[in-house]
Amino acid sequence: MIENISSVTSIVDSAPSNRIVDNFSSENQVNFNSFIDRINSDIVSAEANLQDFITGDNGNLHQVILSIEKAKLSVSFMTEVRDRLVNSYQEISRMQV
Repeated sequence: MIENISSVTSIVDSAPSNRIVDNFSSENQVNFNSFIDRINSDIVSAEANLQDFITGDNGNLHQVILSIEKAKLSVSFMTEVRDRLVNSYQEISRMQV
């Protein structure tokens, strides 16, 4: 089964302390955490729908496939955002001040 997404928030927590990370406002952190929570809820919902379908509680295959694809799309979007954040951080760290 898919576990909760908690390690993604460590990108912000494990970054070296500097002006960029220090200026990351609490509002941005709240938005980022809610973004991750929504993705996690998509994954949990897809997993629950699939489990219900397997056990026979829910016979709607269409809904199961839609929820799985939504979770898949959410994870790929989150991965793209993470890659861009890491890339941006690397570019900024290469800048000479």
